[in-house]
Amino acid sequence: MEVVEYVKDVTAEKELQQQIIQSERLAVVGRMAANVAHEIKNPLGTIVLNAELLTRNWIRFPGRIGPSRRNCWG
Repeated sequence: MEVVEYVKDVTAEKELQQQIIQSERLAVVGRMAANVAHEIKNPLGTIVLNAELLTRNWIRFPGRIGPSRRNCWG
């Protein structure tokens, strides 16, 4: 009776798999952070744009706004 023994070291393969999993996790976190930043930036951009338009029109037409309303923001 013959016995054949085969042994393979899979340490390097396991380490490579762990590195790939870690890279994928970091990529997911990066995409999530980008999406959160995008969702925050969009409304802020609209608010800034409208504030700039309000400021321009406020300066352009100062007589159309009563004195009590003119000081409501400071």
